[in-house]
Amino acid sequence: MANAYLWKIYKFCKNIIDIKFLDFEKFKYLLFGSLNVGCGWVLYFLIYNFLLKKSNVYIGDLLTVSPHVFALMLSFSFTFFCGFFTNYYLVFPRADNDNSVRVKLMKYLLANIGSVIINYILLKVFVERLGWYPTPSQILSTIAVTTYSFIAQQKFTFAPLRSMRH
Repeated sequence: MANAYLWKIYKFCKNIIDIKFLDFEKFKYLLFGSLNVGCGWVLYFLIYNFLLKKSNVYIGDLLTVSPHVFALMLSFSFTFFCGFFTNYYLVFPRADNDNSVRVKLMKYLLANIGSVIINYILLKVFVERLGWYPTPSQILSTIAVTTYSFIAQQKFTFAPLRSMRH
């Protein structure tokens, strides 16, 4: 049922803007990914500015985490699960998929580790090396990670199972 509504939205958008490379799967990924990323940006902003008040987080005497990195960690922990379930049920549903939700969740986690590492490195460079503001830096980092993420989800996490032929 949700797919029928998504299909109508997709056809409406295709009538307005005819983008050749934007098939239905990419459209759904872009739509739900944008919603998830937007929520992540809002969470990041709120956590960084109001929860952490732009202050370092001290974990005992062992570790000090900068506020922009800690805000990333907290916002990621929420958007990770939202992203997984929208991708699993709405973006990449596969009838031939025999893997359990747990297996897919672990593959999704592995694929997202690369995204987090890229995001972390870019945040460190943008904020600490270049002196840019954290929120726009996070937005730029997210844009840079999106292509990697789509390919990882499509080709690894939610790829159809291939039969083993000898």
